[in-house]
Amino acid sequence: MPTRTVDVERHVAIQALRSEIDSVNEWVYHDINNGVYKCGFAQSQAAYDDAFKALFAGLDKLEDLLSKRRYVASDVMTEADVRAFATLVRFDEVITCVHVQIFQMRETESREIICGVHIFEQE
Repeated sequence: MPTRTVDVERHVAIQALRSEIDSVNEWVYHDINNGVYKCGFAQSQAAYDDAFKALFAGLDKLEDLLSKRRYVASDVMTEADVRAFATLVRFDEVITCVHVQIFQMRETESREIICGVHIFEQE
């Protein structure tokens, strides 16, 4: 069985960021991760429009963070990046396949995905 090594310095640095990581995880989950589902399961156009606005407000907030630093919660990759990435990597496909066809969203709105988010996804 391979020996597993722990990068103690990295572990300590990440623990020092725990409060920021938890804070980011909170709004990323509600606004982005779950926001996609709120859009997808909306029972009316009005509910969809509200969820859509909240989702894109979360994406704008993420874009703002990524314009100032390399990763979501700090300058090193953390759990917050993994959580955001899980939704972002599927985002284009979900928006175009489901939301444009079911709800009245213009195709151009689905393409407003943000440069910083794409750079983040490429990491």
